[in-house]
Parts: sequence; structure tokens; C-alpha cells
Amino acid sequence: MVIRRASDFGNGRTWYRSDRMIEDGGKWHFQTREGSIEGPFEDVIDAAEALEAYIGAKALGLTQWAELSTSGTQA
Repeated sequence: MVIRRASDFGNGRTWYRSDRMIEDGGKWHFQTREGSIEGPFEDVIDAAEALEAYIGAKALGLTQWAELSTSGTQA
């Protein structure tokens, strides 16, 4: 499922950012569009799942995304 913000361009394109995932010292983080870095997570899959939860929470207008994350490894 692709979730777009109201400010996203409506040209029908889907943009992917390959540089959102960051590995540091064996732990994984993700960078948000707002510029924050979230994590650490045990592996890239947990970080990607948390990123999806973060995007979903933002689309719903929620400010507390971490409780939606299923990884449970966010510090």
C-alpha cells in the first residue's frame, strides 16, 4: 500500500528512498522526511517495519508512532 501525504505531488509516481535505512555499529535506524533518525533496531527488517508504522501513523495524523510498531525493539 502506498500512502501519500497531502503535500505530495499527485503525478501518480511512487518515489522510493533507498537512503532512509542507516546501519551504525550493527544496529539499524531510519531517517524520516522530517529529518529525525529513529532507532536503533536489531536488523534492517525491523527498521523497515518500524518505518512503515511511522508512515502509517503520520498518514493518520498521529504523533506517537512507536506504539504501532510491532518490532518492539525501538529504544
